[in-house]
Amino acid sequence: MALPEASALYGAHTSQMSQSVSSLESALAQFSKLAASIERPSEISYLSNGGKGFDEWLATDLHYGSILSGDDTSLFPSPYLASEESPLLEQETLYSTTSQTQTLFPTLTQSSEQVVSCGNLNLTAQPLGLSTSTLKRAAAALNIPWSEELEKAVLAHTKKLPTTMPMTPRGLRTTPVSNIATATKSSTAKRTHTAEEEEPGEVIAKRAKNTDAARRSRLKKMVKLEGLQVKVSDLESTNTRLNMRVAVLETERNGYLLKEAEQNTRIAQLEAKVLEAQFTLSSRSS
Repeated sequence: MALPEASALYGAHTSQMSQSVSSLESALAQFSKLAASIERPSEISYLSNGGKGFDEWLATDLHYGSILSGDDTSLFPSPYLASEESPLLEQETLYSTTSQTQTLFPTLTQSSEQVVSCGNLNLTAQPLGLSTSTLKRAAAALNIPWSEELEKAVLAHTKKLPTTMPMTPRGLRTTPVSNIATATKSSTAKRTHTAEEEEPGEVIAKRAKNTDAARRSRLKKMVKLEGLQVKVSDLESTNTRLNMRVAVLETERNGYLLKEAEQNTRIAQLEAKVLEAQFTLSSRSS
């Protein structure tokens, strides 16, 4: 009795674990698909009718609306089939979105100048980047009891899943820009040349008047400069003459100072003689 009950419990536990693994795998596949769609906006722009403005916006809007609308059935029809999805299915979804856009707006998509070639695609594998914390958050969001056995089972099953592969379109042909730039430069040069040839007489007269005024101004400046140079030379000669006069006066002053010193000496001698004569007279009278 114990063995059948144990086998029944083991079978129930195994089925519950497989359902948990399938739920986690579907949630992780949904997360990876959302992340890949958000990280690859250039792919959507290349596939949406050759990069036209309104078609590109509409294709992007439809694509993100289908991803972010919250309808899990449109992205993953079954949790057991979510792990078997291929990146090629995502590519077909993008192509179908683009074709729907072209049927809605046929007049905006008819162009023979731009061609998008997606035949040669570089597919490089990108890891999902699963970790214990990511698995725990996914399990908590889905209300699944967490265990180490569940983690090992999810990681082992994830290694067998195909990884997301970004598509890189190569053949994008656009109109050359160098020809447009050359034509613009040539037209600008022609307009400038014709404008120079068709100048009105008023502009020419104004230019001649400005030229004459500038010439007169330069002549006045030259005359004024010559007069200033003459004044400078006169002032320099006057300065030289005054310097010579100052030197002569300094010499005369020095001569007068010497004479004054001699006279002071003579006066002192005479005063001494007068005092001596007075002393002699006073001694004789006594």
